[in-house]
Amino acid sequence: MNFKHISPLLAASILGVSSVPAWGESELPTNLSFSCQVENGVPVTFVEAEGNKQSIFHWNNDSLSESIEPDFVCSDVALRLNNYAAMGYDMSNLGFIGSEQVGLPAICATQDTTSADCSVLLLTLAPTEAPSATARGFLSSIIDKALETDKVELNDRGFQSTVYPVNFWKLVLGRKLLK
Repeated sequence: MNFKHISPLLAASILGVSSVPAWGESELPTNLSFSCQVENGVPVTFVEAEGNKQSIFHWNNDSLSESIEPDFVCSDVALRLNNYAAMGYDMSNLGFIGSEQVGLPAICATQDTTSADCSVLLLTLAPTEAPSATARGFLSSIIDKALETDKVELNDRGFQSTVYPVNFWKLVLGRKLLK
């Protein structure tokens, strides 16, 4: 057996295999954060990664009832999303849903964009006779218009819901998260 030909081949194979994970990992963003900032007088919830940011929710007074403080809700939602991300959940494909939770209109983030499941409750609204419709209308009024293109209408367990699926890495960085 001629070992002088195996050695370079083995070295090239090892180098080739070891470079693939390093290349893949270099494409992964290292940090995703949510914040509240005032833009043109309106509190806005942003997602940020690698110095790029994208607005998610616009908390304008026209959409909110008098009992809701836009600055407080904006900061609270950003905190809830940061806490959810810090717990290690996959943030690459999260959705926002306006639905009914325990009889109340609610806005949630969800990992399952095919059902009305609520992964993290972002806020509840005042009780109404049509909680699901109220939540859907409210979410539609605050969500950034760039996120409306992929919206999905669901009828899950008899409740009408609207989900806005978002791949945050693609949204903020303009590329898909490599797996």
